[in-house]
Amino acid sequence: MKKTAKDQVGHFLENYQKSQSKVGFTTQEISDEMGLSRSVTSLYLNQLLQEKRVEKQAGKPVLWRAITEPVLPLEDGLSAQDDIFEHFIGASGSQKEAVEKCKSAVLYPPKGLNILITGNSGVGKSYFASLIHEFARQQQVIASNAPYYVLNCADYANNPELLSSALFGHVEGAFTGANHRKIGLLKEADGGYLFLDEVHRLSSENQEKLFTFMDTGKFRPLGENVEDTRSDVHFIFATTEDPKKVLLETFNRRVPVTVHLSNFEERPFYERLQLVEFLFLEEAHRIQRNLKIEPEVLNILCFHVFPGNIGKLRNNIQVSCAKAFKRTSQSDTLKIGLQELEIGRITRHIPSDKSLNKPIFLDFKKKYQVENANASFVVQTELHRLWQQIVDEYIKYKKIDFSRYVARLQDIDYRYFVRNNEALYGKKNQKILEEIQVEEIRKIIGERFGLPNSQQISAILGHFLRLNDLEDRLLLNVRQILFKEKSRSYHIATYFEKSLSGKMTKNLDSYICILAILLTEVVDESIELHGLILAHGKATATSIQEVVNQLCGNYVFDAIDMPIETTVQEISEEAIKLIKETDTSKGFILLVDMGSLNQLYTTINKYLDGDLLVINNLTTAIGLDIGLKMMSHASFKEISQSATDYEISARYYEGFAQSQNILISCMSGLGISERIQEIINRYLGQDITSLTLDYATLKELIAENDEHYFKETQFIITTTNLPKEFTIPLLNIYDIWDKEGAKRFYQLIKRWVNQEAYEKMMQELLHFFSLEGVGERLQFLNPTVVLEQVETILAKYENHYHLDLDGKVKLNLYMHIALLVERLILDREEADAIGDFGESSEEQEFLTISRKFFHQIESMYQVKVNQYEMSLLYELFKAVS
Repeated sequence: MKKTAKDQVGHFLENYQKSQSKVGFTTQEISDEMGLSRSVTSLYLNQLLQEKRVEKQAGKPVLWRAITEPVLPLEDGLSAQDDIFEHFIGASGSQKEAVEKCKSAVLYPPKGLNILITGNSGVGKSYFASLIHEFARQQQVIASNAPYYVLNCADYANNPELLSSALFGHVEGAFTGANHRKIGLLKEADGGYLFLDEVHRLSSENQEKLFTFMDTGKFRPLGENVEDTRSDVHFIFATTEDPKKVLLETFNRRVPVTVHLSNFEERPFYERLQLVEFLFLEEAHRIQRNLKIEPEVLNILCFHVFPGNIGKLRNNIQVSCAKAFKRTSQSDTLKIGLQELEIGRITRHIPSDKSLNKPIFLDFKKKYQVENANASFVVQTELHRLWQQIVDEYIKYKKIDFSRYVARLQDIDYRYFVRNNEALYGKKNQKILEEIQVEEIRKIIGERFGLPNSQQISAILGHFLRLNDLEDRLLLNVRQILFKEKSRSYHIATYFEKSLSGKMTKNLDSYICILAILLTEVVDESIELHGLILAHGKATATSIQEVVNQLCGNYVFDAIDMPIETTVQEISEEAIKLIKETDTSKGFILLVDMGSLNQLYTTINKYLDGDLLVINNLTTAIGLDIGLKMMSHASFKEISQSATDYEISARYYEGFAQSQNILISCMSGLGISERIQEIINRYLGQDITSLTLDYATLKELIAENDEHYFKETQFIITTTNLPKEFTIPLLNIYDIWDKEGAKRFYQLIKRWVNQEAYEKMMQELLHFFSLEGVGERLQFLNPTVVLEQVETILAKYENHYHLDLDGKVKLNLYMHIALLVERLILDREEADAIGDFGESSEEQEFLTISRKFFHQIESMYQVKVNQYEMSLLYELFKAVS
């Protein structure tokens, strides 16, 4: 097919820019190269612009460039060339000036300008602010995963101190009730946007603190008197008031861009009609019905003055749809007539030249769902931020407070699903929820595992399931963290994964993580033992499991049903899969219903990390008795000893571990051993685990010389030496602090831990042993706090002098510096230096850099490290350098 002249211009520009290293071409350059007149070339270029085949770069002269491929992929099918504001009704009409000013503010180098949005309630200020954030993300002004936080200052209008805490955070003890340190929104929004709605409700003091932050990028949390916190935040403010009357002039000067959104009745007629149609289309999509809106209804809605603007308009439309739904819920098309409206007195004349005389038909399958698409994007963005914070918290603290993430998920659910008036169409929504297996989820949670709040948890998960795939690169990390930290909750969530994996095409990782996090609030993770019920029949085992778990009120047993034709081999394979997903180091209890199944233990025993108890001739009463004992934290030995009371066949299969392990047994007690185990397990691969054993038991086993008991033990970590005839490799934990001991430790463990992980593990172990030693000797200071400060100081010395201090030296220095600080607090008198310390250039350099290194700790404790203490430190470092 022959190309039109317009197509030839587009094709030429695409090829021309490939051969040139220019950002764009003028109309004259293109016309000269093609031999066309400038006016004709300009006409074709503007036609191509409307078709989004070229882009125009503002300036003098205007530059043109062909669009060859998206610069940045976006959610919901948008490309970087698509205008985020395109579907914001009025963006090219009455609100065009506001849109263009905001675009300019976002793009203004180097970091954009702060924006204030004014307008009455309900004009769409919050939605407009979210579009500004999306535009900044699309234009790569901020990172693709940059945070976006919203705070309505009116919620704290009567408590400026609480508002200040929400913005700036606070330290522990900053005010009554401040029991923990809190990170404020200024830090949470670092690198992204913070939207402060109803900003006129900020007190003068908070306005002053905020504009100081806008000037410097620094702030101090409430109660912090020493150290500034830095953050890079883009601000969007909104108010229903005149900013000149309600905001400080000094605050106003720091917000150079102010835009105003018009009231609904001030919009042009065609925009009002678009808004009405769009809001009806939202409801059509929600209730899955086509709508026929009578012209009288459209006229009234377009010309009525709504005190709450678009918000009130939406309420009226939702009520009208609800009434129509109630009246004709079985119809494919709902008719919206005057009887459905509850407007009251008409407050505006309907001009005859603009009134409508035909109804509008809306197909609920129509995809023009701008705000829904935006909500989906915002939810995905919020979830990504949540996943990132979980990973960051685990990396930093090696533990997670999941309660705050449960609250975050509940908040997202409320803001984006519940608050969207979904309860209005409960019957229809229930049908939708059933279609996506939410009832099955509820049964898994509430019936099979006997957990409370199953209805609420399944409903929240059902809301998230209504969105498209929520894939995220961080989900594998989050799943691994959940498996390690909340294994029982995670295990239940995998049942949901198995039940839906064949019924849904979605990637289920995000939904598994959401469910597992929600379950952490109701699952008792402190139950150490694991139990499995095996029984012949299609539902015998699961029926007993449901009864026992529900009566116990929590998850104590798993179950596997075995149809009569199932072989022992097949059921063994199912049991092994389950065992691999659970921590069996504290013991595993197997309840079976026939003697023939007793042979299972020989198959599964090698996959267990702890002892196995098999109880034959299963009954519900026995399962409940054992379940209650597990709930009350009875030990494995106590349960196994009491099994003889059942007057049935019970067998206790003792064995330390059937998979490769590192055994830890310290004379100081299981507490020390378990703490070492906790640190080491964080860095071991999946092929091995570390286990603890009481030292007295270890000595008994060694005396019996039962090497079979330790057949999978690779080496033993203790705090003393063992008999030389004992053949399993032994490592004294205190030996690893010198270089030879550390080298031997690495040789023993390197099969399962790489060099980088090994160094991190050693640092954690060093911190733990330092904490133990320092804690015993400090009388006044908090050892945890002071040790972190000492670690920072030592790292600076190592970096400055290029030192690689071994563990023993570090332990000595930790102890010396921590006690040094406490001495100075308790005895503030100056002491003399050793000899003429400070006269040589080396000593003078040491004094200078030490003053810098100790500055923070001196400021915090209001002390000064005197020259005498400096001279002692110098001697210590001189001895090891």
